[in-house]
Amino acid sequence: MVVEYAPHVPRWGVETLARCPLCDSRDAASRYAPEAGVAWQQCLRCGDYSMTGAVARDIESATMDSKLLLSYWIRARNLRGEKPAKLREEDVMQAATLRAPSVIARAEAILSQMVRVHPTLGTSFDYGATNDFRGCGGCRNDSELTFLINALIKEGWVEFHQNRVGHVTVTPQGHLKADALLYGGGQGVNGFVAMWFNPSMDVIYRDGFAKGIVDAGYDPKRVDQTEHVHKIDDEIIRLIRGARFVVADYTEHRGGVYYEAGFAHGLGLPVFMTCREDHFKDLHFDIRQYNCIGWKAADDLAVSLRNRIEAVIGRGPQHA
Repeated sequence: MVVEYAPHVPRWGVETLARCPLCDSRDAASRYAPEAGVAWQQCLRCGDYSMTGAVARDIESATMDSKLLLSYWIRARNLRGEKPAKLREEDVMQAATLRAPSVIARAEAILSQMVRVHPTLGTSFDYGATNDFRGCGGCRNDSELTFLINALIKEGWVEFHQNRVGHVTVTPQGHLKADALLYGGGQGVNGFVAMWFNPSMDVIYRDGFAKGIVDAGYDPKRVDQTEHVHKIDDEIIRLIRGARFVVADYTEHRGGVYYEAGFAHGLGLPVFMTCREDHFKDLHFDIRQYNCIGWKAADDLAVSLRNRIEAVIGRGPQHA
């Protein structure tokens, strides 16, 4: 087999320093299995991932924004235990159409990694010394990393060291926020759906919300379809606390949906917001600033929701 995309790797089992196909960093190593046609990449910035020759050729022609999104996705998958993360041709195609994660999501990813790497309270460290935080934040350059560090400082989660240039310390508030992000129920496989309970929405839930969540590798949960002996409000809180993320659909603008989305935000959980397109005009003011998925039919909703979930937190452990 001709090794078109990894000529620096002569045979299986040999690790060679190489440029990462995604970030072009030299802090990378490659291995290649000719019999399988698969390359394994280890990059200090992007993480550990594998790909076939076809995927590698697609990456060569991908835009920088698409490569950054793929890098961000790989880091998220690695942190959830998928090492290496397997890149597919459809992943590269989807990366060209998906929006980049929000600024707050990127900043929170950096904060979480800071606490993972430096768990001792009060520790100061050089945030620009390695590619680690650049990769977690999906940064194009050092300017973007500095911008995200300043966002963390503005939130009160990080502060500059007074006497050491380039060094920062995670504040007590930052550790509390990181705990919510890392341990506040967001390690499970369930996607809790908050929505209008009406017979007209049954097919939308089944073929839209539930299908999109399942296709992304997670379990959909809706409180009225869960067996329990608790008060309904207590059960909702229990399900949200145990969820990996929450889907909040604002169709008909039910007060409970707004409450449940706000509770999830307070826990630091990802909240994927959706709304039927003809109800968009009535979205509350404090919701309009978020990237809300508009939908008309269940099949389009399923695809959009799956893409959004995979782009922000990666495929779930039950992905086919």
